[in-house]
Amino acid sequence: MKRTLAFFCALLLVFAVMSAPASAAGQWKDIMSVLCVPGCTVALRMDGTILYAGDPSFPASRETQGWSEVEWIETQESGRYLVGHTADGRVFLSLLQDPDEQYGTVFDQGDISGWSDVWKVVIKNCLCLGLRYDGRFYTVSIGDEAYDAASIACSWTQPLADIDTDGYGLIVGLLDDGAVLATDTQFLLDSSGYWGAGSVSMSDRRQVSAIYCSGCGIYAIRPDTVLGQNRAGWNNVESLYIAPDSMFGLRRDGMVAANFEDEYYRGDYRLQQVGSWRDIVELGFDGLWRYVPVGLRGDGTIAAVTTFDGVEPYGEWDFSGWSGVCELFSGSDYTIGLREDGTLLVTGGEFGTVDYLRQLAGWRDVQRIYPAQGEYTDHIVALLWDGTLLAAGDNSRGQCSVN
Repeated sequence: MKRTLAFFCALLLVFAVMSAPASAAGQWKDIMSVLCVPGCTVALRMDGTILYAGDPSFPASRETQGWSEVEWIETQESGRYLVGHTADGRVFLSLLQDPDEQYGTVFDQGDISGWSDVWKVVIKNCLCLGLRYDGRFYTVSIGDEAYDAASIACSWTQPLADIDTDGYGLIVGLLDDGAVLATDTQFLLDSSGYWGAGSVSMSDRRQVSAIYCSGCGIYAIRPDTVLGQNRAGWNNVESLYIAPDSMFGLRRDGMVAANFEDEYYRGDYRLQQVGSWRDIVELGFDGLWRYVPVGLRGDGTIAAVTTFDGVEPYGEWDFSGWSGVCELFSGSDYTIGLREDGTLLVTGGEFGTVDYLRQLAGWRDVQRIYPAQGEYTDHIVALLWDGTLLAAGDNSRGQCSVN
């Protein structure tokens, strides 16, 4: 009788382990990429499945267990949504926040269940867009303003190379020949409209290589200039870094163009310092709380603001002794430098993260760093070269339980 009971207990244990979520079964290995938001960590494994650690109230904690054949993952709308893409263009969608804390309706898997052949998803405020490989696109809207914009966009007949939105009444499309379409063309021509207070003629809306939509306006990169910026220096820009109140452009010659949308800050001495940087290959820029970036030079050293109104900056700007850096990761009060040998350099943390940032200095064989992206950083995860993870920070919701 005892042997029979023991046998059934063993079977029950095996079944429980096999049916438990992967995070509980100790399968945090063979990781390809990671996404972190406050309260949770999501990892994509090489077999196309998803691992989740963190707040059980987030819908993603349950819904991602059914995802399969996922090729890559991303977040949308400042970490609110988790999006999974498959090789054949199917899309998974889930929420990385407690639904009870949301205001109004949110998008879910039911809204995109019929999507196929999609390579890009954009979710902002009241609009959800999916761009297909053939240039056609899907729209899901909430509210009259977003619905009207989606209706106008659906009348476009040319295939699109790219698409973006402000999440309300504006959808912008980029054609293969570099022309720009918009659901609100009047604002594109109005000097006080979307183009960052810069007047743009119809002829200017050609030869565009990239479009960006934000709360500050629409910006488009052309070979000779950035539409929406009338200030000097906004030419030959390779990429834009846009925040609610500031924008920076990394130029092909390694210089940085800078501008504050608020005129009060346009005389800020920090702009002059950023404008003097040379040989910059990457900017470390949080975009939410940090208004001035950190620059990575081609030789692996760091360019940073040294003074602000005659006052020495906080420790987050202390990069003395930094060398051999190949990638930067920034948060609201810290900067992390990944070195070529897989070790980390850390500075900052004056406003709450300093305790767990100290742990990062002892990490080795790091392939990439993933700070939690959102209103604050409560934890940081590192992907190692062997496909396993390390985590540091707040683990009150299990978001650091990744090994």
